[in-house]
Formats: sequence, structure tokens, C-alpha cells
Amino acid sequence: MPTDPNGGTPAFSDNRTTGEATRLCGPFMNVVDQDGSSLAVIHKDVLCKSSHYFRNATKPEWSELRNEPYTIRLPVEQPEAFRLYAHWLYSKTLPLPEFKKETSVGYFEKFARAYVLGEALLDKLFKNEVINAILATNKKEAHSPIGRPVAIIYDGGSPARRLMADMCAVNFNEKDASWTNEFDDCPKEFFQDVVKIMTKWRRDVSPAIIYNAFGDYHEKDIVPANESPKVNE
Repeated sequence: MPTDPNGGTPAFSDNRTTGEATRLCGPFMNVVDQDGSSLAVIHKDVLCKSSHYFRNATKPEWSELRNEPYTIRLPVEQPEAFRLYAHWLYSKTLPLPEFKKETSVGYFEKFARAYVLGEALLDKLFKNEVINAILATNKKEAHSPIGRPVAIIYDGGSPARRLMADMCAVNFNEKDASWTNEFDDCPKEFFQDVVKIMTKWRRDVSPAIIYNAFGDYHEKDIVPANESPKVNE
């Protein structure tokens, strides 16, 4: 419970939220890594709430093809990222250690791997939350991802690639050249995108206002939990 810093009456905290309570019913699903080791046991309703991958994998026609119908293998090798995802499924928060500038590459790498996992799980809601976390960290800590996190994001195609390039074009400057130490880990396509963005901004708009809107990097058309995605025939 939050307390008064002066030692008085505990401070009031409004812990209400809008929405329905999480459904904690139905069977449990055992999610395993590529080598078959168990990562988490999660309620089926929770696991399938926003992931189209898990929704499809738990359909009867697919479950019956597995020797263990209530066991699902991750489509990618991201065990640490899945633990973050499992926590988010129940709490809608992303637990991370205290931010330290000297270890920020590893910090942003966790976000990058979480985003890649979200892509594999076809979970736009989770990916948007990871984008929010990257932007919130940038604004609070005045630090941006570079190096390995950029390479991880650029390994696929997504709105997060544009965010990586936008942040580099806006934030990095000659006063603190330490960020150049991570250049070798960045793909060529990243630098090409940064140059294109900087060229456009110099001509059209002040870069200070470019990525203030979180929604610019979100994916749209998130299918509600009680609906199935439309398939083009």
C-alpha cells in the first residue's frame, strides 16, 4: 500500500480499471520451448486472448494432431521473451530491471526480442505494448536503442523498424558519440532508413515532434478475443 513519505496516514491509491475481469477458467496449456522444456502453464482463455497463433493451435483440428493436445511448442526460440509475455498476459505489465545507461543495450534487447516473439505469436496487442515501453523508456531515460536491438528488429519487417530509424535520426548527436560504438551490429538497411528520414525532416518538419504519438507505430485492426480474423477467399 502506498504510504505518506512523512510517515502519516497511508496515501490513497485508486486501483480501479475499466474492463472485464480476466477469465481464469478452462483447461491449462503447457507452452514448451524448441527443445521441449516447459516454459509456462497458462489458462487456455488467457493464452488465446490476443494471440492468433495460440487461437489456431488450440483449435480441435490442430490439437488432435499432437501427441499431447494440451502442449504447444513456441514457433521461435525466445524463452526469456516468452516469460515476459506470460507475465504480461496476466498482469498487462512488462517487468524489467532498473534502467542503467551502461547496460541499456541489454535492456532494449529484451524489448526487441519480446517484439519478435509478438510477431511470431501474431499478437498485435502485445507488440503495441512493447512499442509503448520502448518509447516510454526513451522519454524517461533519454536513451535510445542501437546495436543488437536494432539488428533484432530489422531481421523482420514491421512498424518497429521505422521506430528504430526515427529514434536514431532524432536523438543521436556528436555531443555523446558513445552510441557509435554499436554501429557494427546495425544492418545496412537501418542506416539507409536513417539517412532518408533525416533528409525528409530537414526539408519538411521539425524532428522534435515526429514520434510523440505512440499510435503511429501501432498495428491496427486488432481482432477482439471473441472474434476470428477474416481470411481472404
